[in-house]
Amino acid sequence: MDYNALKIAGAMLYWAEGTKKKSTAITNSDPRVIQLSISWFKKVFDIGPERLNAHLHIHYGNDERKIKKYWAGLTGIPLGNFGKSFIKPKGTGHRTNILPNGIIRIRVMGIGTENLRHRILAWTEKIYQLAVT
Repeated sequence: MDYNALKIAGAMLYWAEGTKKKSTAITNSDPRVIQLSISWFKKVFDIGPERLNAHLHIHYGNDERKIKKYWAGLTGIPLGNFGKSFIKPKGTGHRTNILPNGIIRIRVMGIGTENLRHRILAWTEKIYQLAVT
């Protein structure tokens, strides 16, 4: 993908799926969205998987270890960078469509992540302004 196209696609993805406060993170269950995010962090910001951490949101009865290995393989994020998973208890009455690989939140670690988030959100604002005027 062309650098500028990736920059814009990543910014729009972040606008839709990224955190707006406190950290620079993207959350989703779609492997393609997550792969695009990883590529965007690497190619646009030179942030490799070793500077990312991940947390899972999975359902009771899911194989947490297997799901962590799945996402680690897909993203390149080391297993040691996976934090504690949130496991939704059985029988809460909420959403019955259990995602086989759960939901993953990928967060940039290290100094400068707040500035990075502000920079990304400034891009999204500029894209919005150009699109609606």
